[in-house]
Amino acid sequence: MNSFARFSQDSPPKLSPKSDEQDLYLWNPCTRQSRKLSDPGFTGNSRSFNFYGFGYNEPNNDYNVVLGSISSVERKIEVVIYSLKTDSWRMIDNFPTCLPWLETGAFVSGKLHWAVSSCVCDCDARVVSLDLVRLEYGEVQLPGCVEDASVLTLGVLGKCLCVSILYCDQPNVYSIWKKNVGLWVMMEYGVVESWIKVASVRPYHAPLCISAKGEILLTSSSDFGLYNLGDESMRYPRIEDVDDVYLEGHIYVESLVSPFADEERVHDKQR
Repeated sequence: MNSFARFSQDSPPKLSPKSDEQDLYLWNPCTRQSRKLSDPGFTGNSRSFNFYGFGYNEPNNDYNVVLGSISSVERKIEVVIYSLKTDSWRMIDNFPTCLPWLETGAFVSGKLHWAVSSCVCDCDARVVSLDLVRLEYGEVQLPGCVEDASVLTLGVLGKCLCVSILYCDQPNVYSIWKKNVGLWVMMEYGVVESWIKVASVRPYHAPLCISAKGEILLTSSSDFGLYNLGDESMRYPRIEDVDDVYLEGHIYVESLVSPFADEERVHDKQR
């Protein structure tokens, strides 16, 4: 990506009076088209989407939405995947026995990635991947020197997987945290030796994208930051008309693909 994605001022999808926070929409900010997705059909009473992801299935020329829901009783993690081509959901293999920390999956090399741990209070961070074509889970090895990392935040810089690593002084994520956060980039996907440390920043930030000028756009829970790789400085752009609430930033590539792509293909065949 040659430049930072601009903040979109396009209107988000208009929700009907019957919409609630569990409704799911595909929205293209470029065309302003949106589509409400059908119910994913989780079993039991677990309709809380604890983690999710969105990615392009290139071999099948399809767009996929992945949702995972954690049962509070059995700690069973159900996972479903939506196909834009077929406008349908299907259940896939249960998530590995670990707990995803963050909601959003980082999409790199045809796979979605989530930071996980074996327990909420443990500092045994790992990265689990899901191949959208094979629907198989895997694990991405972290740099050897940070295998005992505490808290991870995933991002994508260019086309590379990036991880923000926060270290704990003690083996508990709620203990006193060290000041620096290391930003690491996997230059060649799947090759653990290709991890390089590009920055050490504070306070806690998650990577979003990098500009041609060598500035990394990061986000925390309440603001955005710009880290300059050249002089190692950090500045905080002022954001207008944004309430003091939890922020979660996403990068999108402009496209004319319609969320009604399948219906339009059917319509074209009938013409």
